Amino acid sequence: MRAKRVHKIGLYVLLVVVTSVSAQEPIYWDVFQKIMEEAFENSRVMENASWLCDVFGPRNTKTKAYFESAQWAKKRLEVYGLSNARLEPYEFGVGWSNEYTSVHMMSPQYMPIIAHPAGWSAGTDGKIRNTVTYINFYEMTKESDLDRYRGKLQDAIIFMRPQQEITPHYEPMAKIYTKEQLDEMAKIPIGPRTERRRRRRSRGDGLTVTQVIDFVFAEGAAAIVRTDGRNDFGTVDAAVNGYAMEKRAWDTDAPPPVTELVMAAEHYNRILRILEMTEWIKPLHQLGMSHLFTTGMAHEAYTEVGLPGFYFVQDRMDSRTYHSNMDVYDHLVPENLMTNSVILATLVYHAAMRDEKLPRVEHQGW
Repeated sequence: MRAKRVHKIGLYVLLVVVTSVSAQEPIYWDVFQKIMEEAFENSRVMENASWLCDVFGPRNTKTKAYFESAQWAKKRLEVYGLSNARLEPYEFGVGWSNEYTSVHMMSPQYMPIIAHPAGWSAGTDGKIRNTVTYINFYEMTKESDLDRYRGKLQDAIIFMRPQQEITPHYEPMAKIYTKEQLDEMAKIPIGPRTERRRRRRSRGDGLTVTQVIDFVFAEGAAAIVRTDGRNDFGTVDAAVNGYAMEKRAWDTDAPPPVTELVMAAEHYNRILRILEMTEWIKPLHQLGMSHLFTTGMAHEAYTEVGLPGFYFVQDRMDSRTYHSNMDVYDHLVPENLMTNSVILATLVYHAAMRDEKLPRVEHQGW
């Protein structure tokens, strides 16, 4: 009981001291007025912003653009009349900047892709090209979940999470804080300081996402791809890289970085939808089928009216029979007809069992 009373007295004295000091702080109204006049009548803020945004661009720590913009800021302050403007030395590990990125979907249709490397992502040392592999890293909860991928991920481009849900925006994107929200945010907590720790990217006591990433690159993966998890309409936030944060990729003694791309949600989702269709082909590999095309010949009439059409390219055993007077029964290959019937029946069945319609392909014309 006594200890509780002492605690209350100490808290009361602390609050009185803070209030007393705050009340003695002077306000220089004349200087404030001059600042207002400069800000709203002689402003150079947009000119300076253009230099930073347009000329120097992204300025990650310890990059060429960062140092160039810092030198520019020093000279600009000198022009404004400040004396002794200088750059203070500081210690930092490894800087990072994006020199060039170009991502494209090559089949079944060409599509330029909106994607940016995540912060501190490694480069690819030239062009890489491969089919997409989908692995939901967030379902990998134990070591045994990784076993089926061992020895199968060399040069793989891995999409690491499910499709991002995109919903219509009915509310304004811009939000203005209410007074109540600001009051809540401005509260000063009193009491023992609690350590704020970054949320560990794991599911309970299972594997962390970081461990799954380490595994796929140890198996030879070329790159991992994800969305930023919140933006749409082609907007990409690649600044936050959880893997780099956990590995402290900027430290001089950090492990080698991995190649990680953040892709626009619409493009990411489209590729995964197409991949769902190509997944149906896997049982047909034993019959020699390897590709599914959305461009071809007669089926274009279906795509013209909004129906999905698919084209099967078959090896031409004898070109003399095609569209000729000898395109007859005698030149049919029974094994090919049997194979084709399995392929068509398999794809029709899987299409019928889907919960959603097949993705539509833009009509290319005849």
